[in-house]
Amino acid sequence: MKTIHTFFIKNFIGVILPMFIPILVLGVLSNLIIENYIKDAIIANNESLLRQAKDNVELIFNELDAISLYFITNPTINQNMNRVLRAPVLESGDITLFDTVRDFIDAPANARPYIDSIYMYIPNDYDRYYNSNNGIDYLRTSHDVSWHRSIMMHGHEMMWAESRTVRAYSFEPSKKVITLYRKLTQAQNSGVLILNISTDYIEKQLEHLKVLPEQQIFIMDQNNQLMTSQAQLADYTSHEFVDIGLNKQSVFTIQSAAGPSLVSKLKSDKYGWSFVTVTSQKSLYKVPNFLKKLTSFLLIACFIAGTLLTYFLTRNNYRNVKSILNIIHSAKYGTELSTVEEKPYHVYNYIIQNVLRTFVEHNYLTVQLSERKYRHEVLELKALQAQINPHFLFNTLQTIYWKVISLTGKPNEANVMLEHLSDILKYALDVPMQLIRLEEELQYTRSYIEILKYRYSDKFKVIWDLEENLLDYRVNKLILQPLVENALYHGIKNKKEQGLIKIKIRAKGQQLRIAVIDNGIGITPGRLKQIRDRLQYSPVNADDDQPHIGLYNTYKRIKIQFGAASQFMIKSKAGFGTKIEITLPLIDQETVGHFSK
Repeated sequence: MKTIHTFFIKNFIGVILPMFIPILVLGVLSNLIIENYIKDAIIANNESLLRQAKDNVELIFNELDAISLYFITNPTINQNMNRVLRAPVLESGDITLFDTVRDFIDAPANARPYIDSIYMYIPNDYDRYYNSNNGIDYLRTSHDVSWHRSIMMHGHEMMWAESRTVRAYSFEPSKKVITLYRKLTQAQNSGVLILNISTDYIEKQLEHLKVLPEQQIFIMDQNNQLMTSQAQLADYTSHEFVDIGLNKQSVFTIQSAAGPSLVSKLKSDKYGWSFVTVTSQKSLYKVPNFLKKLTSFLLIACFIAGTLLTYFLTRNNYRNVKSILNIIHSAKYGTELSTVEEKPYHVYNYIIQNVLRTFVEHNYLTVQLSERKYRHEVLELKALQAQINPHFLFNTLQTIYWKVISLTGKPNEANVMLEHLSDILKYALDVPMQLIRLEEELQYTRSYIEILKYRYSDKFKVIWDLEENLLDYRVNKLILQPLVENALYHGIKNKKEQGLIKIKIRAKGQQLRIAVIDNGIGITPGRLKQIRDRLQYSPVNADDDQPHIGLYNTYKRIKIQFGAASQFMIKSKAGFGTKIEITLPLIDQETVGHFSK
């Protein structure tokens, strides 16, 4: 009987799986669907947000285009500004011209809150430049000169931008600006317009665009350096900014100190800047993460509840099953049955009562059936053995009869035939054992063949093909003679030329195979089917005078003796011959008692 642990494992699987699978599948699918939906929605929203940020920022920096266009389309104004900045001494006429240009440049600086200042620089010997906040200013006295170094470094570029820290006066705190440079012409010593945009203003604009609490928006220049952002980006290093800038994809994921983040990026073709939004996946997937925790909690709860439920069910069921098996065991071996209290509403008690009643009745009927079957088989076996002797004796005497007629009254071949017949009758009637050594069965068969040769002379020839190491194995008595007789009388006798009978005995595995093969007239398919059907479905009667009686007799005897462990096969083709093969268990001296009735 299986242990309680085995029952517990099976019940545990049967209880837990139906609870686990729906929760697990529902949790995983819902989590995947929500994650994909949120990700797609955020990507679409980020793309719209970045386009809006790009349009707003580019609109701010387009002020420089308007100013530069004014100078390009008015060469006189450009020449006057050159004269003012390069003249050793400013005259009254120069000042008048300068005031006209100054009013044009200062107009957008005063009207736009995001413009911190506008510079105009033309290379000169006096380091003069125009500052919208101070008018004519000098590099040697100014607190903001980093823009001049940038012009020296980008001498061949028409337009570029950078993030700077500026201070107008020594007593003022520093402030951040984004400076956009624009050359007026492509000449080497061309003048440069410089637009300083307040970083605070742009950051406030980006802050208004933010959707999620932990979402960050920033702008990177063409060198992948941070220009401005809507918040402090302490979670990202300069190396990570470079990785973001070098990534060619518009949507991707990065790892930082704060964990994985979803990045959306939009490139500005005009300035070469990158507008980037970074969203922490921790905040992005709050709902899916909550579902994961809820699914895990439910799985753990189901596991604990299923384990407890399985334990109590297994314990009760095991006790009831064990009680049923004990009752069946007692009934089977005749021991005293334990009393079972009747509980009409208890399922297992009802089963025990019915199993007990059914088993006792079945046991009684089985004993009666086995006894009747045994008696029937013994009687049938005796009848079959008694049937074969008269049949064989009749054929033998008929053979002797025809031989004696052909001889004189002197001692002759008939005497030899009678000696063989005596041996055969003694073997058939005196040997009490049903299973005998194969060697004895072969001796008897050879005597029978010698008798047949006197009558049929050269009508047939016998070939023996057997393994000598099989002679001590046991077979049924009188099992081979009916097969030889069948081959001669029904196969070779009606053939004009000499016939051939081959007796082949082989061992294969734990089976002994005995085959009798002839090259006689064979059997038609219809007749072969009748013979096979009769072997399986028709009983053998003592007064049966149909052909092949020896075949049926042999088939019934081996089936009674060995049952399913034996086989009886007939193969035949009209005009070519017949093969009859018997398969028996390989029985030696030690196992003969197991198969004897």
